[in-house]
Amino acid sequence: MNLLTDYLRYPALISHLTGADNYTWLSFLNGKKVLLSKPICYFEKRLPHFIRVHKTAVVNPAYIEDLQCPPRRKMAGAVHMKCGTVLPVGRRRWAQVVELLQQPLSKETYLVRDSGEQVPALTFSRRETSKGRRVFIIIKDDMRALLFQKLMEEKWPDYELIFFENGPAMRQMLVACTDRQLPAAIILDLSKSCADMQKTLSFVKSTSRLQHLPILAFTPSVSDANQNYNLGVNAVIKTPTDIMLFTQAVEKVGNYWFSVAALPNSCDLQKVNV
Repeated sequence: MNLLTDYLRYPALISHLTGADNYTWLSFLNGKKVLLSKPICYFEKRLPHFIRVHKTAVVNPAYIEDLQCPPRRKMAGAVHMKCGTVLPVGRRRWAQVVELLQQPLSKETYLVRDSGEQVPALTFSRRETSKGRRVFIIIKDDMRALLFQKLMEEKWPDYELIFFENGPAMRQMLVACTDRQLPAAIILDLSKSCADMQKTLSFVKSTSRLQHLPILAFTPSVSDANQNYNLGVNAVIKTPTDIMLFTQAVEKVGNYWFSVAALPNSCDLQKVNV
């Protein structure tokens, strides 16, 4: 039972489930598949935000790429997942599935480009949330970005992630922000374009109105940890290659910085400047 608990602890890692009789295949984002001796209805009850599209299939709506209408009356439709898998949609479930997927989304996550243009990135949870403070983030891997977003919505819903394409785009936005619009924290991925990230670090820590912002740096190697701390990074986190370990690392880091730590308050900063 502990194994089941571990698999269900991070629903954002699960793309879809398929079952037959008393067995169910769990399909994960990284392509891993696990066969468990439980009927699919067992998982449907424990994954309330997932959608039952067929008697043999349950899907994570965040990873649906497209819906295919039934070719003829009394025939099944299909759902195309981002991983490339195509699953049937039962004809009696079609209207319900379409209705669920057309519900108003809680928000769109934006990717900020060099030009300063905000373009919609991946759309995530359909759960209504009240967003307050923002966290600026640069992360190169789409899957990890999606996991970051899902964990943020599930565990720290008061924060909104704003994704940036690269360092120049983030620096431009930081300059344009008023004191009230400044993020509560900055997250940087040092796995690629390390020079660009270090330039962003130096820019933030050398700018008086920004240097109070905490910076969290994810890196595949901690060999340069001292250098990053010298540049002003507040936490250097080694990035596990295993997606499950990565998710656990994000949860531990997030629990401290977004639940325990007292992050800078932009309203207080504005009062001080006045």
